[in-house]
Amino acid sequence: AVVGAVLIGLVCAVPGHGGQQEGPAASQTPGWTPGTIIPVDPDEVGVPAEPGAVAATAPDTGTAAAGPTIGQAGAHQYLVPTSGHVGGSAGTFWVTDLVVHNPGPSSASVNIYFLREKQDNSAVRGTNFPVAAGRSLKLEDVVEDTFGVSAASGALLIGSTVPVLVASRTFNDQPLGTFGQYVPGQGTARLVNGTSPVRLVQLTKNAVYRTNIGIASMSASATPITVTLYRSSGALAGVYSEVIDPWGYKQFNDVFDKAHAGTADDAFAIVTSSLAAARYFAYASVIDGRTGDPITVIPVAPASAPAAAAGGALGADTPDASTVPLFSDDFAGAYPS
Repeated sequence: AVVGAVLIGLVCAVPGHGGQQEGPAASQTPGWTPGTIIPVDPDEVGVPAEPGAVAATAPDTGTAAAGPTIGQAGAHQYLVPTSGHVGGSAGTFWVTDLVVHNPGPSSASVNIYFLREKQDNSAVRGTNFPVAAGRSLKLEDVVEDTFGVSAASGALLIGSTVPVLVASRTFNDQPLGTFGQYVPGQGTARLVNGTSPVRLVQLTKNAVYRTNIGIASMSASATPITVTLYRSSGALAGVYSEVIDPWGYKQFNDVFDKAHAGTADDAFAIVTSSLAAARYFAYASVIDGRTGDPITVIPVAPASAPAAAAGGALGADTPDASTVPLFSDDFAGAYPS
């Protein structure tokens, strides 16, 4: 049973600022203002990726040069499945803030890695930060300010010597304000493993809204991914496939268009891999084209079967996925686009 919760405060970014520690006294710091408060169940802070593994103990350098390898990430690992510092469709510009909170009694040595889109990130090096007990590390505009990368999107891998809580906000940064979406860090227990299917719901494609689907992998192998799109009636709309690089990230922008799936005011997707060793997280982003305002869709439950009619069998209007063309091409565009 859950007997408590931890609240992580997120505030909108001011590009150009670096990491800062926030703790019990942080609210008294001039210029600090409270932001969105998100409850996080302490029982869901993730499990050790490799029991008994020892995290990197390199000193805090503040840079990624010669930092820890992915193999040295830490005993407790988390994945923020999307982040960026990049322009998108219709004049949008996307920026990510990251918060790592240490709720425990011991200091944490935290390694953070940027898993850039469209490439094998097996050799990427991380940046090390200490996070004191009971405090938060906040990295504003993390992709550019921490990793020195612009015009790119990707996932964030966070490794720690002790359990931590990870939260992020990716937002459309505009002169008159921001529109953003909360993207929680996922512990390894929440990854999709092997050939198990996972389902994303409340997707939309019409004249106003578009849907992107993203995949962030924690596998050392190239991972084939298939996205099967269904309308709310259970009717098959289209199928799209890509291969994700080792420790890679891809987002399928306007996935209904890529899959030649037409429009749907309400739809869902089933995401699968044929690789037994697959380890990844899937998400969707549904964006209002009028404002650039996105929402995050995370898997709500494993998908045990394709859409079925009331009697439990496939409906007459639901063709088998193997009967429609499978579309695939190289990833183009940037998150959330």
